[in-house]
Amino acid sequence: MFFLQACNDDKATEPEKEKITIVDAAISNGSFSTLVAGLQATGIDAILSNTKISVGIDTVILD
Repeated sequence: MFFLQACNDDKATEPEKEKITIVDAAISNGSFSTLVAGLQATGIDAILSNTKISVGIDTVILD
C-alpha cells in the first residue's frame, strides 16, 4: 500500500494585507468623530495607530 501526502504552503505567495488600526476604522466609519477628536486631542491616536499592537477581548500584546 502506498500513501502520498503533499503540503501546500500558500503563505509565501500571499501578499501582506494592509493593517487597519482602531483609529483608521473610527475615522473611516464617520460615526465616531467625537471619539476621534478626543483621541487626537490627548495623543492616544498615535498609540492606537501602532500596527504592532494586538488587541484581544481581554488582552493587549505589544510586539
